[in-house]
Amino acid sequence: MSVDLQVMQVFVQGYEHDAVVREGQPFYVSAKYHNASEHSSGPFQVTFTLDGHTQHAVDVFDASANDTQWVQWETSGIVAGVHHVRVGFAGVENETEHVGEAYDQEFHVAEPPVSAAARDAREEAALANGYVNAERTILQNWQRALMDFDKTMTSSTSAETKPDFAGAVLKVFEDKVLGELTKATHSELVIGTLKAVVEASEKAKAASVSVALRDFFHQHLTAITEMDAKFFDAQESFAGETSAKAAGLLADGNADGYAAFRANLIALHDDAAARVHLPLDAYVNDLAVEWMTQSIKEPYYDVAIHIRILESDLSVLDFKIDGPDGDKLTEHLGAERGGVDLWALKVPRSIAYYEHDGEYPAGWVHIDAANRLIESAAEQNVSRNYKQVYERLHAQGHLIAHK
Repeated sequence: MSVDLQVMQVFVQGYEHDAVVREGQPFYVSAKYHNASEHSSGPFQVTFTLDGHTQHAVDVFDASANDTQWVQWETSGIVAGVHHVRVGFAGVENETEHVGEAYDQEFHVAEPPVSAAARDAREEAALANGYVNAERTILQNWQRALMDFDKTMTSSTSAETKPDFAGAVLKVFEDKVLGELTKATHSELVIGTLKAVVEASEKAKAASVSVALRDFFHQHLTAITEMDAKFFDAQESFAGETSAKAAGLLADGNADGYAAFRANLIALHDDAAARVHLPLDAYVNDLAVEWMTQSIKEPYYDVAIHIRILESDLSVLDFKIDGPDGDKLTEHLGAERGGVDLWALKVPRSIAYYEHDGEYPAGWVHIDAANRLIESAAEQNVSRNYKQVYERLHAQGHLIAHK
């Protein structure tokens, strides 16, 4: 009897999502073979030879007549460049004649991916200085925004004020002021003077335990003043501390630690650089949104802002904010330079549209915090064209109101 074993296909793939074989990473070689004879054969081995020297064999107990199977070799990474793998057969037994076909496959190994941090040529000292300078500006803008917003918090002693507004303030504080520093708190980046900054920021967040809103406000302002003083100290020393830390990691041969350190530093710097140009109104508007959100129990039904517009050109006639100190907040936002964009305020809104000012509204459009249309049976019966008005508002993408 004779056997005819044939290798039909060979694939070489990496473990990454794009299946590319990369230097230093594991990969696998898959081979499809076929027994083209009219009787079964076995046992035998499917052999893999990589670049003429590295060898591997997969044992096959039996291959039925006209059977097709796959075998696979998982192996470790190799250097970048062009490589060759040969797949064949060995150890064929119980046959008087063996006709076997080997299969040669060329494949390419790519260089390892270069991280953004590795491509970034900025020096550690420059990144550290840029971060501290940007963050000081951000912190000072935050302090001015709090003082400006304080004008709306006259009801701090009334029963309607919710003490958990402090938590809402701290959400804006973490997002707009601390940014990446919150994520870096437990990393090797928090050294020297930056550690002192983090400790001051923790005091600013700890102020939220105060029940009285006015007490919280006072404690938070005190803590961010201390935080600014720590940033002032960091202007003198953080760049040197950062450079020394990076040099130490390299001297210890800790390439992975150095790469992680640089990646965190770059993220910290670029995050602050992206936020440093936020206008004062952006902080105030975010505070206003959180203030209103705290007063809404059920966002689907309760509305934070009532808006009146003309149906013809979608211009804003006026608006009113519900909730604690809504009248003062309405006046405050309407007085912003250039007006306030009511479409950008992420709270539920009710928009009444009119053919002419002073008449009964032609209909209403209700939208949620994500500017999605809220539909109800009542709307469909009473408000004509409300879907068309909503589509026009959505296409326009803004709703500017002035005082």
